[in-house]
Amino acid sequence: FAARVTALVSCGLALSPAEWKRRTVYQVITDRFALGESQDLCHGNGVTDGCQYGGFCGGNWAGMVDQLDYIQGMGFDAIWISPVLPNVGDCAYHAYWTKSFSGINQRFGGEPGLRKLMKEAKRRDIAVMVDVVFNHMGPPERNDSSWATTYSPFNSTDHFHGDIDPQGHCFAEIFGLNQSQREECWIGLDPVTPDLKQEDPFVQNALLDWVKTMQTEYDFDAWRIDTVPYINRTFYKALKQVLNDTYVIGEVATNPMPLELLASYQNTTEAQEKAINGSNNVSVMADGVSGPILDGVLNYRLIWDLRDAFQCQGVYTRTNFAPASLNRSNLMNGKLKLGNSSNGTQGSLADLAASWMTQKQTFSDIGLTGNFIENHDVDRWFSSSPNWNTYQTALTAVFFLPGIPIAYYGTEQGMAAGDTAAGKDNNNRQPMWSHGGFNTSAPLYKWTALLNSARKRMLDEMDSNADIDHLDSFVAQTEIMSFQRGSALVVLSHLPVSEVVSYLVEVKTSHAPGTRLCDQLSDPTYSGRPCVTVTSDNSIQIEMFGSPRVLMPPVAGTGSLLVLAFAAPLWLLPLAFVMFAAWRWNRVLRVSDSCAIQELAPVVLGPQPESVLVASVEHVVATKDHGVLKVVAGGLGKVAGIMCQYHPGKLICVHPCMHEKDYSFAKHVEPVQVVVEGRTMLVEVLLYHRGPDPSTPGSPDVTFYLLDHASFRDRPEGVYPCPQTSVKALTFYSIWNQALARVIDRVKPGVFHCPDYHNAMSCMYLERSLPVVVMLHNAEYQGAITTQQFGAMERSALASMFNVSEQVLTAMAFRDGHFNMLQPIIKYTEACQQGYGICAVSRNYAQEAKQSHSVFWGLPEIRGIENCMPECERPEFAKYDDVSYQEAKGKAKRSIQLQYGLHEDPHARLFVFLGRWVKQKGMDYIADIAEWMLTTYSNAQLVMIGPVGDSYGSYTKMKIESLINSGKYQGQIFVHAGFLVVPPELKLACDFCLMPSRDEPFGYVDIEFAWFGAAVVGSFKGGLGKVPGYYFTVKNAESTAHVQGALKRAVSAAMRADPRALVRMSAIARRTEFPVSDWQDEIKSVYSLVLQTFSGASAVRTATHRRSTRATPLLNRGGRRQAALECGPEDVESGAVQMRSCGILGEDTGFEWPMAATPRVKRPRDRFATLPTVASGAELSPCSSTCGSTPHAASFTEGMVYEHAAQVSIMELETEERWSSVPDWAEMEEAPRSGEFLKQELQEEKIQRIVEARLAITSITGAGAKGASPLLDRVKWELECAAESGLPQLLGKPFLGISLIDWVISAAFITGPVFTAALTPVSVVAPTPSDLVGVVLNLVEPLVQAVAVLGWTCASMFVAPNRLMCVVLVVRWLLLVPLLLAAPATVLASTRAVVGTGDVVFIYFNFMGQAVGDTTKLALRTATLMALRGVSEALFLPVASNGVVVRTFIVVVLGLAMSVVSPLILTQAPAAYRDFRLPGFCDQLAEVPKKRVLVMLAGAMVARSLAFVPSEAFLAWRAAEGMSLGWNSYSVASQSLLLAAGTLAGVAGLGLAIRMYPDATSFFVKAFACFSVSPVALRCWGMLQVGENYLENDNLTALGFGTSALDGLVSMATAVAILATVGSRWRFIVYTAITASMCSIGQALSFVFVWATSGMAKPLQTSNATGLAEQLLVLACIAGALEFACRLGAALAIDRESTAALWTPFQSKLESRLRKS
Repeated sequence: FAARVTALVSCGLALSPAEWKRRTVYQVITDRFALGESQDLCHGNGVTDGCQYGGFCGGNWAGMVDQLDYIQGMGFDAIWISPVLPNVGDCAYHAYWTKSFSGINQRFGGEPGLRKLMKEAKRRDIAVMVDVVFNHMGPPERNDSSWATTYSPFNSTDHFHGDIDPQGHCFAEIFGLNQSQREECWIGLDPVTPDLKQEDPFVQNALLDWVKTMQTEYDFDAWRIDTVPYINRTFYKALKQVLNDTYVIGEVATNPMPLELLASYQNTTEAQEKAINGSNNVSVMADGVSGPILDGVLNYRLIWDLRDAFQCQGVYTRTNFAPASLNRSNLMNGKLKLGNSSNGTQGSLADLAASWMTQKQTFSDIGLTGNFIENHDVDRWFSSSPNWNTYQTALTAVFFLPGIPIAYYGTEQGMAAGDTAAGKDNNNRQPMWSHGGFNTSAPLYKWTALLNSARKRMLDEMDSNADIDHLDSFVAQTEIMSFQRGSALVVLSHLPVSEVVSYLVEVKTSHAPGTRLCDQLSDPTYSGRPCVTVTSDNSIQIEMFGSPRVLMPPVAGTGSLLVLAFAAPLWLLPLAFVMFAAWRWNRVLRVSDSCAIQELAPVVLGPQPESVLVASVEHVVATKDHGVLKVVAGGLGKVAGIMCQYHPGKLICVHPCMHEKDYSFAKHVEPVQVVVEGRTMLVEVLLYHRGPDPSTPGSPDVTFYLLDHASFRDRPEGVYPCPQTSVKALTFYSIWNQALARVIDRVKPGVFHCPDYHNAMSCMYLERSLPVVVMLHNAEYQGAITTQQFGAMERSALASMFNVSEQVLTAMAFRDGHFNMLQPIIKYTEACQQGYGICAVSRNYAQEAKQSHSVFWGLPEIRGIENCMPECERPEFAKYDDVSYQEAKGKAKRSIQLQYGLHEDPHARLFVFLGRWVKQKGMDYIADIAEWMLTTYSNAQLVMIGPVGDSYGSYTKMKIESLINSGKYQGQIFVHAGFLVVPPELKLACDFCLMPSRDEPFGYVDIEFAWFGAAVVGSFKGGLGKVPGYYFTVKNAESTAHVQGALKRAVSAAMRADPRALVRMSAIARRTEFPVSDWQDEIKSVYSLVLQTFSGASAVRTATHRRSTRATPLLNRGGRRQAALECGPEDVESGAVQMRSCGILGEDTGFEWPMAATPRVKRPRDRFATLPTVASGAELSPCSSTCGSTPHAASFTEGMVYEHAAQVSIMELETEERWSSVPDWAEMEEAPRSGEFLKQELQEEKIQRIVEARLAITSITGAGAKGASPLLDRVKWELECAAESGLPQLLGKPFLGISLIDWVISAAFITGPVFTAALTPVSVVAPTPSDLVGVVLNLVEPLVQAVAVLGWTCASMFVAPNRLMCVVLVVRWLLLVPLLLAAPATVLASTRAVVGTGDVVFIYFNFMGQAVGDTTKLALRTATLMALRGVSEALFLPVASNGVVVRTFIVVVLGLAMSVVSPLILTQAPAAYRDFRLPGFCDQLAEVPKKRVLVMLAGAMVARSLAFVPSEAFLAWRAAEGMSLGWNSYSVASQSLLLAAGTLAGVAGLGLAIRMYPDATSFFVKAFACFSVSPVALRCWGMLQVGENYLENDNLTALGFGTSALDGLVSMATAVAILATVGSRWRFIVYTAITASMCSIGQALSFVFVWATSGMAKPLQTSNATGLAEQLLVLACIAGALEFACRLGAALAIDRESTAALWTPFQSKLESRLRKS
């Protein structure tokens, strides 16, 4: 290395002989190497008319300059060029026929050309060795006595030995000449070349002066002397004095050629003199010269030894020959079959070793000799030996035996013999441009580069030149020779590949035991980089294939530490985001400033409707004489009462009657007719006109329509019928929605106000379309039936029940394969009013609902309308000053502590939860942290009151009771799990109202407590955060541990709060306002919006005709289908809006509706009152206000009614009889069938009993449950499986937390690679001779995959999941037929693609029992399966390298296990794996673009697929040893295993991080899914940085593992982000299919890019690494930039669209404002 640096620094100084030992030389014939801009004079055949041995072809130094990069690309750092002097005539293309020792050969470019060559070579650190002829001049141009006058400066015959006359000189090539004769005789027979008289002072001085001038002018790095033995040694002594330390090498070629004669020209000794003396030789020291002569000679002894050892047919060997046979024509045409290998066999490598050892002892410095196996005077190697490996082996010996390696131009392109006709010189001097060209992709070119690289590394690792020529462990046998030079262990064999497949050889080495040695020469026939380990006896066993091996220890390589340093940002960028986000988001928000609480959007008012009809199951009817009738279950009932009191404008209320309620204050009017299951029924209509309330200024004119039917009264279980899957509940909703539609058609309101899903199907029955406002009080409940997937039978039954056609019901009311009652009205708004009119009860909840539920994704907005709280409900305490309030609060706290058995402590901080114990309220979280809370804070007191409403309530009840029964917290906790009339002072005594709600649309409880001065400790969700308190942010709603931790932080913040701060918060809380006027303005703004956007029946009809999704009008009075009304516009008095009052469906919809044939039942007209016209000025008795007489009389705690309304008395109607029960005629209607046709929901009572039993057991054992959700998920799944019997029930049982059926499916997925490996075409494993086959395979397989994955996905719509998985397993077995029939590679590749992509079905339908929404766990399991499949693929990859018999055997064994046993098991899978199919492809696909996160992440994955070739190249090029010492495909397997293990480690790492730090789950997901940089470019860049050592670099191995781990992290994080956003398994399936298909196309495009830019049809072959790495880096950078841009795009939307970590713009804005304050 130091020598090379010195050479670079001291440009202009020739290299010393010692420095030349580190160089490798590339010899060129200047005229035949490169044309530059010259014309091809010999037309590529090397023949010129009139020239006996060929003429000029046009090569020059300019062309050589153009190809210096080509030369350097092979690793050569020296070139040997032809002589540079002017030559005689037009035939001296070789430049050995000198005419003048002045000037420069113009044919080669003259002086400028030579100077440019020297300059460019020096710039590249390429040494130049110039060839020169001192012995003779070119053939005389005259044949008379003046023949010498044409030469310069030697223009006299006195300057030559003898005369041109044949008798005037001797011939130097005659056999048996002594040294004196050699020095005087002329070279050549035809033509002759005059021999210079170097002993003449003029001649010697002229030659030496010219040398001095040339060296000064051109600074040659070395001189090669031609025909050395034919000049006296005195001249060479003088020459070396002139050239000083410049390296000089000579050609010593005589016949015979004693080794001592060769060595004597390096250093003449007396021993050599004696050895070469003979009867026919005079002393070589006759001129009195001894000691060093030249620095080195071309080692002609070694070339013949190597040719004897490695060439097979018609080879040159050394022997004596007769003088008569010697002429140049015979020599150049290879007609002399010399030596002891005349039978065409190879010599022993033991003989080669022995000969070389003799040479080493004979030469004074064998390291300065020139090693070569061919040159311009010897036939090319491939002329006689076409086997590449024999050439490679011989050239390896040339490069690694001590000496200066010299390679001859063109052989790296496979150049062999040229035109040998007419005795031309062309069998080894062909033009380069027409015999192979400059193809840097040629296999031998790349192999030569590796050979040079290995030699340079070996020499660079040697500290000094002292031991540079030393060999260790030199061992040779007949077939094998090995030696170690420095760190390089060289193993040579002369058996060609065609003669042997492989054989093991044991070789000694001086490396220490345990050292790992790797081959440095990639074999273009076999992929992989073999490595072995030195055993304890300092030996290794290697597998040989006939090619040479150069084994060296792996090294870190230049730039490797830099590579690892640059890998750090890949990890640090996401981790930095995690740390920042965790610090920012996991803090508790303290809402204490009223200005931060209220934020009203500007209200734009427009035309208003004349009247608004609102319908709801819950209702509050305030009568004048009968008090208030309440049917309330939650916040909707509260809002219903407020609307009746404060609605802006005329209001029509429609409600179903409730059992045990007295509606005698209303009068009967004409009933309406409905049809259920073909049976016509009558629904009674009761009318009550309340009018405006005089006690409430601005109260609306309200008219009530109360619908009565037996199904309405039959609701003993509660306000809403349940279970929803029951026929009774479905009948209720069918009758209710049909009847409601008939009332709407009668009263013709300006706007239909529809709260929640219960009334949403009424729009399907309207005869007259009208604007609609949908108010979402809880968007989570959509009336969806998810217990099963509806088949034809269920759809038909449901359509009959709801009195619509099956086609219409499917189009309007089915979503994701499930019945959904809310969807019809959403579709209605989209068709009639551009999707506007959907609202929610708070602004933040509106944004949450729109992003969380796919039914709303297509809407332009969901408008948030904050509920109001009438001032009449504010308690008197709110008006007290702070001192009076604190006194009252202290008294109330003491009273409550006495009543509930709490410690009397005025400084205790009282936490209260009041409400129904249901999942939505999150009280189970309170139960989970209660022990911690009461233990950590001894002054904390907890009160929980409310009825158990579901299994979450049962869980809470058992946990809290267990805590109480422990006796440790007596005086700190009071719990009552049931209805309890609470004293008013409880709210006043309360310090903190606990509201850890999972989902809180608005929340009235927090307002009630706030008006009593309490702060809130709760979640920053939905409508919460509007009153002062401590709020925790939920960034992973699916993690129980995360929510528990967040609630703990909020409680801690509350407990640590300064009392003065609490006093200020209390004062602000008591003064918070939720004005009715603001609510009224927002309601009117929505009404105006829907009136303006409503497009009437015309638009609806067009939309339904296009979409085929609209319902039919109901029966006319004759029971037949009613035609669409073609009516004109109808004026609406509320503004300038013109509305069309027409039927929603026309005859052109194409639907056939299932109308009943039963005619309407006739009833006497006198039984019904005529429907009155309610005028705004009608005089009715005023009703009392809902506010009541006391400040808190009408206080409302959501979910509970603590104060019963006054009993409703019988009311006298003007024209009707008194009644309070179902009329007798209604009972005459034929009731619907009672048999259930749907799979019923799990009974909540049963779940609660099991939960209580489980918790009772855990309380005894001490193994408490970690949360309600995990426990209930297990219980529900066990109940599902309990409904099965036999094997399906067994398969549902868990093992290690995973169902047995999921283990079976996972095993089938993981073992899939064995089949694809067995079907891998041989041409895919090893390089094929045909580039076309490689192109086809690289394109066909990914394109077939793209189609196949869509095909398998579409099949899941028609085939049950368990059966489809059976098909996949059986297809694996059946598609072995192409393998057995030896089908073409393309057929095998296509088959493999089809079989491999079929495994995606196992991902689609695995873990069907997984809890809905538990995306983190599902993603972790899925990502783990993918990583394990990668490990499996690595383990099974060697199968592809075996023969058909072995591959078939392996597949048969596993096939019997997986393709026979597994299908038998899958046929008995639980119902979840049998009944749920993909409900539709296009419908699901249409939802995906509505989520920007999904689009961006899909784009990121497709962008990454564009880097497929660079990614795979890292694996293919770095393939090293595997699980054996064999040199085969195990090497690829080991690298695949390493990368797969890295991926698995990444997945496991993220899973562990999520488990250990649940609070940071969403941050981890966002960081690695949205801020990760693709590691592919880094891998490619790393390979370039380490350069030639990329195959063994250990740091690159670490980089591969680390980046694979990052890939695992990114894959899992992306999966979590997708699952948390996509909203349903079915959309996930379609999304996965489309993305996978596009990624397969991306892989094909990746190959096309590489193919188009490089021309390489098989870029993944190891031999392509050097020339392709930069191009792959470019592709990887482009793909990585696109991927990162897409991930950043996803980052901008993930918080707003991911349901698990939903963070709305409203929350972001408010949170930012709170943090600033």
